[in-house]
Amino acid sequence: LLAQPVLYATLELPKRIVNGAIESNHFPVDVFHFQYTQLEFLGLLSILYLIALIVSGAIKYCINIKKGEIGERTLLRLRLVLYRAWRRAPEGQRRTEVIPLSTSEIEPIGGFAGDVLATPVFQGGTLVTVLLFMFIQDPILGAAAMTLVPVQLFIIPILQRWVNKRMRARIRAVRAFGDVLGEQTGDVSGRYITRKTLSAAHKLRNTRLELQRAKYLQKAISNFLMSLTPFLLYSIGGWLVIEGRLSLGALVAVIAAFKDFSSPFRE
Repeated sequence: LLAQPVLYATLELPKRIVNGAIESNHFPVDVFHFQYTQLEFLGLLSILYLIALIVSGAIKYCINIKKGEIGERTLLRLRLVLYRAWRRAPEGQRRTEVIPLSTSEIEPIGGFAGDVLATPVFQGGTLVTVLLFMFIQDPILGAAAMTLVPVQLFIIPILQRWVNKRMRARIRAVRAFGDVLGEQTGDVSGRYITRKTLSAAHKLRNTRLELQRAKYLQKAISNFLMSLTPFLLYSIGGWLVIEGRLSLGALVAVIAAFKDFSSPFRE
């Protein structure tokens, strides 16, 4: 929540620098009973912008550290739960898949535990702040930035389900390959690859390739839809500037703000 007003300052100050310090001819200006020349006012706004960037970075750092602590605490508890369940099983039924389960496969759950509250609040707040800033500059530009959002909200979840299906297939293939290798731990005779091993290895390769194609297709479509919005901002915003209905500083600020819009929208 603290990050949102700081974010708004990082969007507003560049516009003030362009309109109030670079393009303006009304100098000297009074700020808190002090008079500033054009260069002094530019320096003041630039220093304020630098301070806002430093504070914004510090807040993000603190959020990430806290998310990491929450994730690791959750992972520790889950690993101990898995271990106890594995130890309670009869000795002959203790499956070796507990090793990948409690090491690599469980990792995303820790990340989710850290993100479950922070991501909706921080990224959602960022979206609202950026959209508010855009609409304050010009309602038409704000509407242009929102034009393709319904299309993305419809297409991207479909593609994500497609990716998730292939991710589950990859996990099953990894476990199957591990089981095939586990069956051969006591067999030291022969140095040739068995047909079962070769089949499991090929299946693992094919599922990984399918997952990569699905992920890159989703990324390509998402990036293309996201890149269409700057096209609308440049064309519509340029027309508004030419018509005198929007300042150049506001247009530059809105285009810069969209950079802060795309990342939280994906999240």
